[in-house]
Amino acid sequence: MDEDKITYDILKVRAEYAKEETDGKINNMVKDLAQKGIKVIIRSRIKTYESAKEKTLRCKCTMEQLSDFLGYRIITMYEEDIPIVGNYIDHRFVVKKTKDYLNNPKPLEMGGYCGAIHKKSDIQCMCDETPVSVPTEFQVVSLLMNANWELDHATCYKCKDDNPNALEENREILEHLKAIETIYARRRKKAGKEECRIWPTSEPEQEVPSESE
Repeated sequence: MDEDKITYDILKVRAEYAKEETDGKINNMVKDLAQKGIKVIIRSRIKTYESAKEKTLRCKCTMEQLSDFLGYRIITMYEEDIPIVGNYIDHRFVVKKTKDYLNNPKPLEMGGYCGAIHKKSDIQCMCDETPVSVPTEFQVVSLLMNANWELDHATCYKCKDDNPNALEENREILEHLKAIETIYARRRKKAGKEECRIWPTSEPEQEVPSESE
């Protein structure tokens, strides 16, 4: 059998335990945020073998070195809520590294990745009575930017080199998205939805995780 597949199967079992541990904290975070008027949508996944294998080849690394074997995408209604959600993640997990594409977007020539915060963590859990650590990535992104990612991936992610207008099209899309985000932020403020920004100060209780997408 393929050694990478054997390694993947071991890592996948560990990730399943880590996900169960993490889901509880994420659910509590969602409740806390909702009490402050901040709505989020949670998506989570364990990397498939095909995706993990492709990334090891592309990044020239081993299965064990993948930093996003377990992944969460936390989608906010408004861009301005992204740093707030990021703060909650810092409170609930030991974050090793943060990439702030909200304030430091990549140039369009490098893909134009923007409007998000990524946080890397190692989730500690028990797997068959053995302590293990699972590399996990949390992505926090607004609803509009997430839709842009999904559409971009579905329509031209693999064919940008064949589109001479890709850079200009991306520039135009991002300008429109930014304008839309600004309009909704203004509407939110006028509607009195600017909730007080209170950072969490106590460790949340654990509860049974709900089913993730």
